[in-house]
Amino acid sequence: MIPPAILLSATPVPFETNGDLDEKGQETLLRHLKDVGVPGVFVSGTTGEFTALDDDERAAVLRAALTVYGADAVYAHVGAAAARQAERLTVQAVAAGAQRLAAITPYYLPADRRRSSTTTDGWTRSPVTPGSTSTCSPPGPA
Repeated sequence: MIPPAILLSATPVPFETNGDLDEKGQETLLRHLKDVGVPGVFVSGTTGEFTALDDDERAAVLRAALTVYGADAVYAHVGAAAARQAERLTVQAVAAGAQRLAAITPYYLPADRRRSSTTTDGWTRSPVTPGSTSTCSPPGPA
């Protein structure tokens, strides 16, 4: 039997009129999604706002999602323009309790083969269980 599909919301990030993160609006949006039956969320990712958020704001978005949904239903995007920021975001997300991570490869600053290997090797040493989430989990050991 084929397991049922799971709908995740790529959750947009609301901002105040002055450009600050709207943390109350973020929580309201997450609670609404959960109340209408969306079983999980993908935060700071494919809606594009992650490029406008600093590390602390991304942590706040993740904390809100973890509070509303719990770790099993939150996919935390940790990708960034540079490998070193992606590494910091990965450590930060795991420390906050994230168990499901997703990342794009560094897309602006060059990441040589050694640096890219260091990034993914760090994921395999993290407390996240490799393979715990379909294709969104960090790579497991070879």
